[in-house]
Amino acid sequence: MTEEEVESAFTQLALAFRCDQYTLAQRLQAEEHDRTVAQENLNLELERARDTLQSLRGRCVDAERSEMLSCIEASLDTVLDGVSDIIAAAEMLGSVHQEARVCCSVEMMEVHVEHLKRRHAVESAELLETRKQLYRRIHSDSGKCCPSVARRNYDTDNR
Repeated sequence: MTEEEVESAFTQLALAFRCDQYTLAQRLQAEEHDRTVAQENLNLELERARDTLQSLRGRCVDAERSEMLSCIEASLDTVLDGVSDIIAAAEMLGSVHQEARVCCSVEMMEVHVEHLKRRHAVESAELLETRKQLYRRIHSDSGKCCPSVARRNYDTDNR
């Protein structure tokens, strides 16, 4: 990437971070609410299924059908445990995806900082060279008449 492209990407990332930071609390609250509602809905459906199983159990007279209802109830428990695991894994996956996005952004920012450091080093070297040339010019021009003034000017500039 060119330096201009890196700087443009850096500016876009900085703006995106500011926007994300501004809305983060609201988005986090909304996501937590949605997750809670989804979990409550799932638990409600599983409880309804259990209630239906219990009412069927009361109507079942033979042992074979009661055994099947017990198996269905055990399956519901397994589903509930599985859903809890899926929710935890999904949250972890979301965190990892966010970490990957942040990593890419930080890398872009590091490249921008390196460009800035290089530019600073070049400009500092150019400034130092300009000062030296200016001192030489002042020294050669005024050294003939008044060398102490040229030396004093150079010392003041290098402080």
